Amino acid sequence: MSGKKKAMVREIKPREAFSEEGVERLVRGIFKNIEAPGCCHTFSFKVRKGDPIRTYTMRDGEEYEVPISVADHLNNNCSYPIHRYLLDSRGMPTHKSVERMMHRFAFQPLGF
Repeated sequence: MSGKKKAMVREIKPREAFSEEGVERLVRGIFKNIEAPGCCHTFSFKVRKGDPIRTYTMRDGEEYEVPISVADHLNNNCSYPIHRYLLDSRGMPTHKSVERMMHRFAFQPLGF
């Protein structure tokens, strides 16, 4: 068994994300800017088609209360691929593959 820890991904079920009144539940947590530690990040986000676009500004290491879909977006959709070339038997590059995904941001929930 390797020493790597596998990140736990929790799927959010539609009933779990919204309260009985149809309002999206809020989650309290700490925003982490992995790409530029100590800096702010501003982004726009909307949950569904027809919803208003909301703009969020977050500073690294500070605590926020955001809708659960925003926390999920920061943890699962804000990354980019790191590529590498696969070499053939002669040492020539054959094609490019994704080696790993580099996460830009994280939202660490509190109170679990």
